[in-house]
This record gives sequence, structure tokens and C-alpha cells, in this order.
Amino acid sequence: MRLSPFILLVVLLLASRLPAQRVVAARVGGTEIYADEVRRELQRGLKGRQVEPAARPAMQAHALRQLIDRELILGYLKQRKTAAGAAQVKHEIDEIELRLAMQKQTLGGFLKETGQTREAFEKALIWKLSWEAYLKRKTNDGNLEAYFKANRSQFDGTQVRISQILLRVKDTRDKAAIDAALNKAATIRKQIVAGTLSFAAAAAKHSAGSTAQTGGDLGFIERRGAMGETISKAAFALKMGQISPPLVTQFGVHLVRCTAIKPGKKQWTDARRQLERQIPRYLFRWLADRQRKDATIRYTGRVQHFKPGTTQLAR
Repeated sequence: MRLSPFILLVVLLLASRLPAQRVVAARVGGTEIYADEVRRELQRGLKGRQVEPAARPAMQAHALRQLIDRELILGYLKQRKTAAGAAQVKHEIDEIELRLAMQKQTLGGFLKETGQTREAFEKALIWKLSWEAYLKRKTNDGNLEAYFKANRSQFDGTQVRISQILLRVKDTRDKAAIDAALNKAATIRKQIVAGTLSFAAAAAKHSAGSTAQTGGDLGFIERRGAMGETISKAAFALKMGQISPPLVTQFGVHLVRCTAIKPGKKQWTDARRQLERQIPRYLFRWLADRQRKDATIRYTGRVQHFKPGTTQLAR
């Protein structure tokens, strides 16, 4: 049956007003995470910076994982009845609308301009209010001091002297090349631990680092100094004489050995600012990992994601 021109026009007009169907990236229990949310999270993380196209899939997967982790934590806060309630969210929206009105804007116009739905906006607001309230309860002096004592060497100015063996990999996105370097590093480590090869000799023979001929010595480093996080974190987990497992960075695969430790003298009050920055990251990771164990997470494959429990992209 053919539709009359008038009826056809009405159908087209109604269809044009229907919201476009949002693409689901993942489901956490009964909650859906959408591709546009991942896109905004990625843009927020980039802060206007340009990145190479090859790096975007991993960054997109990281953004999706962040949103999943937030949903897991929010679920925990809701269970504990400490998440933001409807009245609190309404009050915050009223405040936002007031500020927008002073700039001769409306919330609807703002959402349209930023490409957000009302649902996504309120969802992000619930997270923000809930997480801020949780952190306010947790980042008191007692918890700051306790965290400092449990992780003293990371905050008291301790310095660690390290040596490294670097197996250079031209393209760290080349899985086969990385796997080969990891296997080679594991073999070298076994030889050093067994005493059949010294670290210095292994560095001279295998390392592509600039200090290969001096035993791979990199001198003293601080926990959050110029050295990259992967190396620094591993180094401060070592005891004197210990060798790290193979580590992957943008330069290739490393083995790191601790050769000396110079204890720091700072007290927790001296490191307050560092502690206040670090504890939220620790709590976020701790809560998300704790909730993930019993969570049902399903990926649709419409957005890049990591294999569960890894930082490897799912193909």
C-alpha cells in the first residue's frame, strides 16, 4: 500500500524528532555504558591534545575501563547507601542552571552544545557527587598517616639505586617482538638468579642502554622523579640485590636490579599534598578491583576494550 504524500510527510517529521539510538559499548550488570560516553571520557582525558591514530584504540579502551570502574564503585556506594540521592542531584542541577542563566544559557542548550543527553549528564553528576563525598570521608588525617606508614619509602624521600638491562624493541605494538624480548629477558634473569651470569656481564652483553658497559647503573632515583612510572614502581618494590621480572615500556623490555637504598627522613605531614593526590587513585583502584570479582561485565565489541584483567586490546 502506498502512503499519501501528507501521511508520508507526517511520518518523516515524527521520525526526525525521535532520538538516535545510542550505541552500547558495554554492560555492567543491568547498566549500559554508551559509545558517546566513552568518546567524551576520551576527550576529557586528552584535554585537546592530538595523538597518533595508532594510539587511539588503547586510549579508547582505557576510557571504557574507567567508565566501567566508576559504575562498579557507584554500585558499591549505592549498596552502602552513601551515593548521591535524588534531592542532592536536583539541588546541584538547580545550581548549574542558575550559573548558566547568569551566562544567558540554558541547561538544554548546554547539553546540545556539548553533545550530551540529559540521562548521561545526570549519570555523570551522580558519580561526581558520590565520589567526592566518599573521598571527603576517607582523606582525613588518620587515613593519610596510616597510608604513609604502609608505603613509607614512596613518600619519605627514600632513594633507590638501580641498574638495568634494556632489550630494545623498535615497535612495542608488535606483539611478536615484545613476546620474543620478554622470553629473552626471562632467560637472562634465570641465569643471573642461578649465579651463572652476573648482572653486569649480562648488561654488557645484552643491554641496549647507554650504561651497558658500566653494569647498567642508572644511579639513585626517587619514587616520583624523572624515571617512568613502570620502572620506578618496580624499583621501589625491590629489596637490596633483587631483580624485577621483565618490564615493558615504550623503549622495550627491561630488567631492573636494586643495588642500594638510601632511606628518607620526611614525615607524613611533609608529604601531605602527595598523599592527598595518591590516596584517591589507590581507593579508586582498590574499590573497582574489589567489586569486579563479583560483577557481570559484557562487551558488545562496538568499542575497543581490553581483555579482562590485562591491558591488551581484545581483537
